[in-house]
Amino acid sequence: MNTRHMEASMGRHGAAVAFAAACSTIIGNAAWAIPIIVNDAYHYVENRSPNTAGFSAGVLDVFGASTVIPNGGAGTTGFATQGARTRTLFWAGGTTTLNEFSRNITFNPARTDAWTLNFANGPDTRTVRTPTITSASVLPFAQNVTISGSGLRPTFNWTIPIGAPVNAIRLQVLDLEQLRIGGSADFIHNVNLPPNVTSFTVPSVFSSGKTLETGHRYSFALSLFDTRDNTAVVPNRNILSRSRSFFDFVPAVDPIPNDPSTRPGPASLALVSVNSLMDLTKPTIVLTHGWQPTGSYNPAVTPLTELLNATKATLLCETGTCSANILSYQWEDAYQPLLNPWGPRFATQNMGTQLATNLKTLLGPDYSQNIHLVGHSFGTLVNSYAASALNNTFSGNKFAVDQLTFLDPPLRDLGGALRLSAGTYHDILPTGTVQYVDNYFGNLPFPLAFGAPIFGAAPNVLILNGGELVPFTTHGGVHSKFYADRILDKNGTWTTAVLAARYATRPEPKAWSSDGLLKTVIGVTTEFALNAWRSIANTAEEVKEYAFDVAGKVYRVVVDASNAVIKKSSEIATSAITVVGDTATAIIETASAIVSSTGRKVLSWLHLKESSPVMIGRELTVPVGTESLTFDFDFLNVGDGDWLTVHFGGELLWSFIGTDFLGDIMKATIALPEFAGQSGTLFITLNSTGDRNADVLIGNIAFSSYATNTSSSSVPEPPSVALLLIAFASLLVRRQRKLSLPRTRRG
Repeated sequence: MNTRHMEASMGRHGAAVAFAAACSTIIGNAAWAIPIIVNDAYHYVENRSPNTAGFSAGVLDVFGASTVIPNGGAGTTGFATQGARTRTLFWAGGTTTLNEFSRNITFNPARTDAWTLNFANGPDTRTVRTPTITSASVLPFAQNVTISGSGLRPTFNWTIPIGAPVNAIRLQVLDLEQLRIGGSADFIHNVNLPPNVTSFTVPSVFSSGKTLETGHRYSFALSLFDTRDNTAVVPNRNILSRSRSFFDFVPAVDPIPNDPSTRPGPASLALVSVNSLMDLTKPTIVLTHGWQPTGSYNPAVTPLTELLNATKATLLCETGTCSANILSYQWEDAYQPLLNPWGPRFATQNMGTQLATNLKTLLGPDYSQNIHLVGHSFGTLVNSYAASALNNTFSGNKFAVDQLTFLDPPLRDLGGALRLSAGTYHDILPTGTVQYVDNYFGNLPFPLAFGAPIFGAAPNVLILNGGELVPFTTHGGVHSKFYADRILDKNGTWTTAVLAARYATRPEPKAWSSDGLLKTVIGVTTEFALNAWRSIANTAEEVKEYAFDVAGKVYRVVVDASNAVIKKSSEIATSAITVVGDTATAIIETASAIVSSTGRKVLSWLHLKESSPVMIGRELTVPVGTESLTFDFDFLNVGDGDWLTVHFGGELLWSFIGTDFLGDIMKATIALPEFAGQSGTLFITLNSTGDRNADVLIGNIAFSSYATNTSSSSVPEPPSVALLLIAFASLLVRRQRKLSLPRTRRG
C-alpha cells in the first residue's frame, strides 16, 4: 500500500461547481415556495490532525447543521452568531454532505456558549440554536494506526488511548481527487462504529455507492467521539468532543509476475580516450551518468560530454598520450521521464555489479593500478555497488577502487525530504571498501538539485563535513560546469590519485570510514515462517542453514524441509548429514583429517525455486525512522535470464538478473526512507524466462537507520545564505505538482 502524501488534484473541482450550478438552475427558481428545513444542528470541539484533504488543523470550535433543505446549490445562505460574534456558514456540497452547512474556528475555552444558526432563501428564513460545549475536553488521537493489505480492500487497525472518554468511532474515506465546493476533499464513505472496534476493512462498495480505484489518491479519516449522552449514537448533535486524524493511501494492485518492464536493461562500458586499446600500466577512470529525463539509451554516446572533454584535456589525451584509461559506462534504466526522477533506483545494484564484472574482464587478472569511479546522480549508487563488488568478490585479482567521486547524489526530494539516506552509502561501502570519497552537491532545491552532505566524504570545506556545497548550481550543472571546470583548474584543484602530483592535495578526510556513524537495526526478520507470507504465484519453502566449526573454520550446509541438501561447503560429504531439529551432524573432510562434527542451525532462508514464476508477499509496517532495507540473496542456479524483484505495494524497489550474480552470497541494499512508518505488502518475486532452472535463497531481511556519534563531527545545515537561496528557489517550484508515474514498459 503506497501511502505517500500527494498534492490533491483540482481536476474535478470544476465538475463539482458545474453540478452546483445545475442544482441551482433546476431547483433555485422554485425555492421560494419551499420552507427551509434544518435538522441535526451541532456544536463540538474537534482536535484535527494535519492533512492533505484541505481542512484546517488544530483544536477547533465546530458548528453547523447536517441537513439544510433547500441547500446551498438552491440558493440558501447561512450565518451563525454567538453574542457579538458573527461567522458565515459554508455549504459543503459534497457526495455525502450535499445538504450540510458548517464552520470551524480556533477553539477558545472561554467561548463555549451555543451558536444561533440563521438560514435564508429568498423570503424564507429559519433560525435554530446549537448545544453548548461547556463541558467538552480535547480528545487525543487514535494510536498505532496502520494500513495493511494491497488492492481494493485494505484493512485499517488502531488502538484507543488509555483513559480517553471514547463512546463511539466514525470512519470516513475521502477522495483527494474529487473536491467539494469549498475546495476540500469529498467524503465518499461514512460509517459509525462502537468504541471497542479496532479494525476496519474497506468495503467493496462505499456508503455513497462509489468504489476504490487503483492508483487513485484517498485519505482515511478516523474519528473518536465523546458523546453528550455517553452512548454510541452519533448524529452530529450528540457529539461533545471529537478527535480526527487523517492517513493518505493509494490502492495498488499486486505486482504482475514476469513483467518485462521490471527487468534491468542493458549497459555498456566503452573506452572513450584516444587510445585504441587499454593500457594496463596506467590508472583507469570510469564516468557513470545518472538519471536522464530526456533522450534514449545509446551505447555510443555519453551524456557526460563536458565532463569527458575536461577529463581528456587534463590527462593530455588530445596529444595521444593519455595519463589514464578513460571509460564511459552507460545504462538504459537511467532514462526515465521528467516526472519520475527516482525511477532508475531499482536497477542501480544490478548495473553496479555489471560494471564490476565488465571491469574485471577488461582489465584482466593482473591489473594493479588505481581505479577512479566518477558518478553523477544515480551513477553514484551504480559506482558504489561496483566498488563493493570489486572489493568483496575480485580481491584475488588485486582490484582496488582508490577513489569515488559523487556529483550531486540523489538524496533530497521536494521540500528537502530525504529519498536516499547518506547512511545507505555506508551500507554499500563499509570501511575499507574504497580509499577516498569526495562529494560535490548543488544547493538549489529539488528538482534543481538533489545532493546533500554524506558523512565521511571529502572535501571538508567551510563548515560542512561530508562534501562541498556548490553555490547556485543545478543538478546537471554540478557535472557539466562546476566539476568540469575543477578538472581544468578553473575553480580549484582536481584531486585524484590518477595524477600523482595532485594526490597529496586531497582534503580531509583522506580515508573513507564509517567510524562515528552508528547503524541501528530497527526491525529484522531472520526467521521466515511460511505462515507469515502469502503465496501469490506458486509458493516458496522455508529451509535451514547449519554451521559446523572445525578447528576454527566454519563449514555450512543448507537443507530443505525433507532434510535434503540444497547447498553445502565442498568439504562436507553429502551422504553423511543427519539433521535433528536445530542440530545436525556431518562428516567433514579437512586438509588434514576426516572428522565428524555437530553443528547448530544459524539461519532460516526463503527458498524460491522457479516454477514460472514464484511470488510471495508479507504484510508489514516499515519501522518509523527506517532509511534502508537490506537482505542477503544467493542464486543457487542463476537461470537463463530469470530475475529477482522486490516491491513495496505497487512500487518497484529493486531488481537483479540471476546471470549477473557474482557466485557468493550478496547483500541487497535498498534506500526507502519515504516509506518509513507506512504499512503495506512486501513482495518478493522470482520472475522466470526460458527453462525452469533458477533457484534462489533470501535471508536476513533488516530495516536500519543511521545516526552520527555525538563525539564525532556532525553534519550541520548549509550556511544561512544557502538556506535563503533554497527558500527563494522553493517559491519557484512550490506549485509544481508531484506525481508518481509507473515505469515505462519496454516494447
